[in-house]
Amino acid sequence: MAFLSASKRKAISIYAGRESAKNDSMHRMPHLRQTAVLAARIALIEGADAEACWAAGMLHDIKKRASGDHGAKGAEAAATFLESIGLPPRFVETVRDGILFHNKGFRRGPLERQILWDADKLPILRPAGFKSRMLPYWTSRLGRKKGAEQAIREYRFFRPGLHTKTAIRLMRVDSKKMEKLASSLAGNCTDGRKRRKSNAHL
Repeated sequence: MAFLSASKRKAISIYAGRESAKNDSMHRMPHLRQTAVLAARIALIEGADAEACWAAGMLHDIKKRASGDHGAKGAEAAATFLESIGLPPRFVETVRDGILFHNKGFRRGPLERQILWDADKLPILRPAGFKSRMLPYWTSRLGRKKGAEQAIREYRFFRPGLHTKTAIRLMRVDSKKMEKLASSLAGNCTDGRKRRKSNAHL
């Protein structure tokens, strides 16, 4: 059963835009829209609730700026908002659950929960997303070398965590290119350390 009318989708988008405008530049509306569209796409293939996955994608980072667990805080804020625009309890709970767990590790759970996690992480596990989001995010915070090292660590951490067959298949399309990119960055970091050691006596 379809629950999201055009007016409800618009209300969700407006709320998501207003809340995410307070986030860092990597977690604003472009990221939310990308996650929502990808989540709905995966849901259609996997046989899950595509509307709930879309809504969860739009709302999953609305409290990214908050201290503490932004997943937990975002889940409650999203649930309160969705209830306020008249969405049914089961739909609200599906969205709330996905947002609650999108920043946590888990191996089992509702399919919609798995799909949101995958849709949030998949783009940064492919070369374009890694270079446009993951790498700039960490280098802007930690500097070029340490940021690159942290970006590689996160890539290695998230890669084996994908849940759905669809997300794994999409990730594997660019796996060779992504591994080559990660290896190149890791090599540059190592070369930098070697150069500093060799110049230490100067």
